[in-house]
Amino acid sequence: MKKTISFIIRAGVSGILIYLLFLQIGRENLGKLPEYAREANYLWLAAATALFFLALIWGIIRWGWLLKAQNIHLSFSDLFTLTYIGFFFSNFLPGVVGGDLVKFYYLGKKTGKMSSSFTSVFMDRVIGFMGLLSIAFVALLLNLKRTAAREFFPLIVGATFLLLIIFFLLLNHKFHKFLSFLYHIKWLRLGEKIQNLFQSFQTYRQSPRALLKAYLISLLVQFQMIIIVYFISLAFHLPIPAVYFFLFFPLVAVIMSIPVSISGLGTREWAFVFFFSSLPAVSEVDALALSLSLYLITLFTSLWGGVIYMWKGGEIRKCYTNTSE
Repeated sequence: MKKTISFIIRAGVSGILIYLLFLQIGRENLGKLPEYAREANYLWLAAATALFFLALIWGIIRWGWLLKAQNIHLSFSDLFTLTYIGFFFSNFLPGVVGGDLVKFYYLGKKTGKMSSSFTSVFMDRVIGFMGLLSIAFVALLLNLKRTAAREFFPLIVGATFLLLIIFFLLLNHKFHKFLSFLYHIKWLRLGEKIQNLFQSFQTYRQSPRALLKAYLISLLVQFQMIIIVYFISLAFHLPIPAVYFFLFFPLVAVIMSIPVSISGLGTREWAFVFFFSSLPAVSEVDALALSLSLYLITLFTSLWGGVIYMWKGGEIRKCYTNTSE
């Protein structure tokens, strides 16, 4: 019941955000959206879709390396299945990280290692954001002469340092020792679970090579995601210099991950319009067309996860039923 209410609330938030955005843009401008589809260069859209799929494959490889550091060894087929099913369910869950919960749940059931499963999924997401913000930070430093770069300097720098602090604390032994009093909580074996979770994070301190490889893959994945949005702009003949995608998209990605809407719907559109329409040659409806097209590509690609889930049917539920920690 609580999950249903939560879904309804977040779906309502998505609906309200989209309604308010449409209200701001205006009916006349919204009526221009079909023109983007009619006049689009579909070769660029096809290239964007193919690159999106490739980015997912790289993401699967990255997660596999993080799992091996936790002594969890799965076949590429299993990793592909879990990733794509999680990706599919992210369409109905909060933010764009909701699918991570599905991956964590099924992986934990399959391996019986709930703490390690959670840690691998969490670190996969954190390192992904680190790659994204690293690209934005470099783009920012190279373009400080641009007005937009100076305006968004505090946001990108602040987000980068916040993520670095979180990463440092998760791997810092003294921080974990400081919180060791939590280990004594008896209720629902909560203390034992917290201890297992902290220990699984500490595992990565002994696996710097796995973290480095995952970070380098993240740079590749996030670079591809930025290029995907750039390809969409080329498909719609929008005069946006490539550098702005490196500056703006990392911030868009962070905002759309906030779990207040369904699959980032609404927060993503507002973020695209806020950042990209700040450029002189880009209108609000241009930015909205970019956002909706990225969403449609994401939706189309994720639907294969639903096909996999239905194809396996009850098999996946029976397979992933081991006892957890």
